Amino acid sequence: MLMAFSRPKSVRYLRIWPALMQTNINVQTLLTEAILTENRDRVYHAAMMDPHTAAVLGIDEIYALVDDLIAAHGDWLPGWLHR
Repeated sequence: MLMAFSRPKSVRYLRIWPALMQTNINVQTLLTEAILTENRDRVYHAAMMDPHTAAVLGIDEIYALVDDLIAAHGDWLPGWLHR
């Protein structure tokens, strides 16, 4: 079933949406910077800034996750990501 958002009953709720979206925009911005600068550390930082990832995993686990994802999908990723 497709859920649609209804019109907010109050304008004060309109401030919530941009704040929620910004948490994902921050991740996308860091990942874009990582690609443009070919900086692997920013890939880790982007993963650390992801709200769900940060809520579930610790820093060391995030490093391991990113390393595992790069290893698993390395054929699809640019060479600078491989150490």
